[in-house]
Amino acid sequence: MNNNRAVFIQHMREYATIYLFMVILFLTGIIFGAIIVNSMNFVQKQDLFFT
Repeated sequence: MNNNRAVFIQHMREYATIYLFMVILFLTGIIFGAIIVNSMNFVQKQDLFFT
């Protein structure tokens, strides 16, 4: 049990920059997606919703 935890911690330390980069990309996509949807007019929002 303790060995698994050590392996997990070592893995997180080794790949922390990759995980951080992926989280930043994911959050950037959410933010820009929300901005784009808010800038759409009503007809475009309906098309997006019903497609």
